[in-house]
Amino acid sequence: MLLTLFPWSREHIKQLKSVRPALSGPHALNPSRRSSHQAHTKDDAALPKDSNMRPKRPKASWREKSSRRAFFQELVRSKGLDSPHDWYNLKKQDVLDAGGSGLLRHYYNGSVSAAIQDLFPEHKWDHWKFSRSPRNIWMDPARVRLFLEQMAPKLKVSNLNDWYQVVAEDLAASGGESLLTKYGSLRDVLQYAYPDHQFLPWLFQGSHKRWLNSARLDFLIWLEKQLGIKYVDEWYNVTQEQLLGIREAHTVLVNHYGGSVYRMLQDLNPSHEWIEWKFRQVPAGFWLSMENQKRFMSSLMWSLGLKQPSDWASITTKQFLGLGGARLLSVYDGSMRALLQKVYPEVQWSWENREQKRDWGPAE
Repeated sequence: MLLTLFPWSREHIKQLKSVRPALSGPHALNPSRRSSHQAHTKDDAALPKDSNMRPKRPKASWREKSSRRAFFQELVRSKGLDSPHDWYNLKKQDVLDAGGSGLLRHYYNGSVSAAIQDLFPEHKWDHWKFSRSPRNIWMDPARVRLFLEQMAPKLKVSNLNDWYQVVAEDLAASGGESLLTKYGSLRDVLQYAYPDHQFLPWLFQGSHKRWLNSARLDFLIWLEKQLGIKYVDEWYNVTQEQLLGIREAHTVLVNHYGGSVYRMLQDLNPSHEWIEWKFRQVPAGFWLSMENQKRFMSSLMWSLGLKQPSDWASITTKQFLGLGGARLLSVYDGSMRALLQKVYPEVQWSWENREQKRDWGPAE
């Protein structure tokens, strides 16, 4: 078709093809610049091989594994890293400065540890000892287990339950810092490595803030087993001293709930309506609060079937003590009369019954 539109001979086309290479490129229209470019090319060819203006080793030389191995052998020798154990200290920048950027980039995804482990398989390498471990190294549970098993003797761990006595800082100092960063806690690391074993978060050393948000009900159930509690109302008979005798409960009770059993249960099991005065120990100053006093008296009125405050006239001090009012009554030096006057000041109390007056004690 072109021959039809343009009546060129085949000889013309051959001539055009012969001159096209010389006219191509950025300097085709400027012969002076082209000649300058050609001059620079000649100068570059004359540069010595070890010039800083070109890579020390062409990419083709890394294709042979023996060349890559020789490069690292020369590098560690120049750095004074005589023993393979010292090679863990080799930094990526050391390799780059020696001209090994292409080696790392094309064959090991930029990882020094991956290169060393591949080129020197005759040594047993601990990947976590390198200054930078390969990416996703902790995604394999088998590798995590291997690391934990090698660290166990150093951390005095002979069985899985011994891990409860280890703190996260000790594992981090042993080379597990990146592992802890990935999984967040020692317990999560262990649970990932040993999925068939249940690690209870409250048995570990350290802070309990993290697991209290997710495992509080599990902790409460575990605590009930330790105390032999079968029914929820049995908690009212548990003392602070009993809980302080359990190490795990001691830490939670003191550090998070100020030693209050009521506050702990209210937080761990908020679905149950806990009544403060039924506990053997109430928070300090509880009975000094008029609001708490009125709540207690209203609760007793309901249980006794009293319809109005003046109906308290039918209840003796002995009956009141039997209903659990001893601690409240002690605020008023045992005087039922003073208690009623303070809680129900709007009631006009009559003290005509001499026997009742004697039983209720003096006024406030």
